[in-house]
Amino acid sequence: MKASEFLESNGIGIETRLDARKEKIGPKAAMSLASGAGEVWAIKGNKKRIFDPGKDDPAEMLAAIIGPTGNLRVPTLRIGDRLVVGFHEGVYSQLLL
Repeated sequence: MKASEFLESNGIGIETRLDARKEKIGPKAAMSLASGAGEVWAIKGNKKRIFDPGKDDPAEMLAAIIGPTGNLRVPTLRIGDRLVVGFHEGVYSQLLL
């Protein structure tokens, strides 16, 4: 299941949506988003890493949220004060349901 399918099937609306193919978010903008969050959850496959932007190594956090294109990985959601980068159904269920 993809993030958009998960959100739709659970009746979760999205306040603001950006098309990553049209609006690129590079490292500087990604770090700005991350530094404004209380936590940054970086999800890749079944692995989840939670960063505290005020305490953790910025280079390590950036490496976890930037994809091979040099832009912010998708999907990315802001849920309260969390920035969630990547998709895992279990994590989305934990945070949204």
